[in-house]
Amino acid sequence: MKDILCPICKEPMRNPVSVNCGHNFCENCIDQYFEKWSEVAKMLCPVCRVRNKKESIRLNWQLKSLVDKVILQTTRGCLSAEHPSAPAKSTYQWP
Repeated sequence: MKDILCPICKEPMRNPVSVNCGHNFCENCIDQYFEKWSEVAKMLCPVCRVRNKKESIRLNWQLKSLVDKVILQTTRGCLSAEHPSAPAKSTYQWP
């Protein structure tokens, strides 16, 4: 689950994008971050501090698909460890 969280907002990534250094962020988060820092001409990755260009931002379709699947699964409830596509069995004993 940690891999789908945006390093800026700490939420599951919305429209995940990659920058040149390979780190991923929500599209809106990194746009706002770069907008803020473009005033001082330092558009550094918030994770590794490598210089990036705003034009290098690209949608990460594979990560978007993964995030969408994880969100869908978590909204359906917990999943079984034995069968990731099957709902977890309840251990609750009815009286």
